[in-house]
Amino acid sequence: MNQTSDLPNGYLKNRKISKALSELVQIFDLKDGNKFYWYKSVYEHKEQLHFVLLFHDDIVNFSNCIKQYYKPNLHKQIIISFGTESMFCFNSVDNKKFYNLFELLHLWLVDCNIHPSIVSFQNGNQLINKAYTEWCKDHNIKDKITMGWYDLWAKSTIHTHMGLIDKLQHDNKKKHFCCLNNKPRWHRLKVLEYLHDNNLLQHGSCSFVFNDDAKNILKDNFNREDLVKYIPMCRDGWNTCKDIKMPSNMKYIQDVPELDSYFSYFNETCFDVITETIFNSNDWFHTKHGLQENYWHNIFFTEKTWRSVLFKRPFVLLGGAGSLETLRQHGFKTFDILFNEDYDTITDPEKRLSSAMDSVNNVIEKYSVSQLQDFINSKDMQSILNHNYENLFVYAEQHKNKISHDNWKNLSWETHPINPTFQGFDND
Repeated sequence: MNQTSDLPNGYLKNRKISKALSELVQIFDLKDGNKFYWYKSVYEHKEQLHFVLLFHDDIVNFSNCIKQYYKPNLHKQIIISFGTESMFCFNSVDNKKFYNLFELLHLWLVDCNIHPSIVSFQNGNQLINKAYTEWCKDHNIKDKITMGWYDLWAKSTIHTHMGLIDKLQHDNKKKHFCCLNNKPRWHRLKVLEYLHDNNLLQHGSCSFVFNDDAKNILKDNFNREDLVKYIPMCRDGWNTCKDIKMPSNMKYIQDVPELDSYFSYFNETCFDVITETIFNSNDWFHTKHGLQENYWHNIFFTEKTWRSVLFKRPFVLLGGAGSLETLRQHGFKTFDILFNEDYDTITDPEKRLSSAMDSVNNVIEKYSVSQLQDFINSKDMQSILNHNYENLFVYAEQHKNKISHDNWKNLSWETHPINPTFQGFDND
């Protein structure tokens, strides 16, 4: 395995961003002719080695990176932080083999000849320890990795969105709800189907990016063009709204035109329908590849949820079963004074989604936009919204990644080819 520092042609057209990423991306030439791109960050402190994973592209090859940094005679503890994601299904670069997360972790350690007892894995899934315990029992695993979770997105959302709050408008709403979607996931398509079938799209502002997966998830008699004409993806910064497979040009949040378009979703609507990253562990993508796993339990909050809290907006949450209860356990208050939140207790994904969207429908039928706005401005609702806003800062601090890299050696820079002192990896 060799390492190269060249980014692929057209990887990013923005030169400043390309230069910044070139300092983060470590690229390996694999034996099969493919390349593995690692958005790397690795630190060393005395006998500890800490890998921070940011993305999951071709992560099945991550053991190659561990080998480059792990020194058996020095490192007595290895920490792998992967708080950006909370999935259990990962595919090889050729999409020919799929792995569940726990299988993958143990394969890495076997490949690197590392005993699980010295490894800690931190994920965004708040139920990962429960899931891992059940997986180990099912697979008779005796030597276990230490599992834990942290919330990367709460702290990140405060950092990236705090300066945008003054752009929010709280009066003169035009529609009931906002529903922002990006990648085509099963529950997001089903939410949009529900909105379409019940003539609710006119009551909300929605976004979506279609690709071939969307065609496979939508029901056979569903007209994709009906959604396209109601959901202007260009408001999210995409160039075109039809027949799009991948974004051709995305405007960054700092761009003024994008900000105006972005905030139109919030400024014209009263509440959010949040389609979180994870809704059902065994969703369409996983079952398609035969990876239905009964042991997998998942509660994962991203900027989608924390943005609504920070912007002081009521919401219906399409997340894992028990997501609202988990928020309450963390000190947040939910919105049973407005919505029927019984959906949170329903484990069957189709029934839970239908129940949640029925709750949205009931609010639309019960309140006009002006009545709903008055309800949200009421003392009781404002008390909930302000409480959640204040609690978010407490929660984000309590559940951030506890590892501070003060006094740690940054190996990411020392082992990057653009560093003049880099002499190459010792592969012996």
